[in-house]
Amino acid sequence: MRAKMNGSLIIGLAALALVRPLMDLVGLHDLLGERASGTIITIGVLIIWLVVVVSRRINRPLLHLMLTGLLYGVFTIVISATFAPLFPSQSIANPYAITGIVIVHAIWGVLIGLIAIAIIKIKRKVKTDK
Repeated sequence: MRAKMNGSLIIGLAALALVRPLMDLVGLHDLLGERASGTIITIGVLIIWLVVVVSRRINRPLLHLMLTGLLYGVFTIVISATFAPLFPSQSIANPYAITGIVIVHAIWGVLIGLIAIAIIKIKRKVKTDK
């Protein structure tokens, strides 16, 4: 029997990651230092994704997090398209940029999913060794 996918978890985790593009839109990255704040926020979001999936014992964490990354990429594109008239310098109308955004975010999801699988396996091994 296949494990059921948790759509609300995927949507919630993808929406959480929107803090980064929203900070761009309101100019908080400029205040905090664009490179540092972007990196810190990205790492923070990825850690939250990992902790949520591991702590909630989500079945198929790799698939859940890959879909989370894909959806986050789509959300990012929609936000960029929505606000492009206000911020023309940040437009991502280029099809290669759109594809790249979705692929890169899916890869982040896969990487965090692989880490989640490793942590889950270690936790199970520790539990069975006791």
